[in-house]
Amino acid sequence: MKPLNHVDLCFVIDTTASMSSFIHSAQQQLLNTIKLLSADSNIDLQIGLVEYRDHPPQDHSFVTRVYPLTGKLQQMQQVINQLRADGGGDGPEAVYSGVYDACTKMKWRQHSCRFILLVGDAPPHGFGTWLR
Repeated sequence: MKPLNHVDLCFVIDTTASMSSFIHSAQQQLLNTIKLLSADSNIDLQIGLVEYRDHPPQDHSFVTRVYPLTGKLQQMQQVINQLRADGGGDGPEAVYSGVYDACTKMKWRQHSCRFILLVGDAPPHGFGTWLR
């Protein structure tokens, strides 16, 4: 494949308890996205994922979990199928941490088209009260 056909996609997904009613639908949409993109044989696709929850003291399970970019799409599908909504504690979540880790911890290919797809239901910490 030519480097111009390289597509690196990282899903960044909220897995706090507030996502409980949405997690199955979110998983299906992520899997459908992989299926759609992998159907094009001209695309050299790699998928990564960052799941995020919340910062202590609201949540002590984890802030983020990073699953590196891989061309093994079935492996990433298994990761997506195992996502569980739990934890959190307040309204805002660790959105910025999830996006930051996607930007800095993924080993993006040099000339790839890079995409981050954010899935969540709450604003990030530090967004402020000025929105009201």
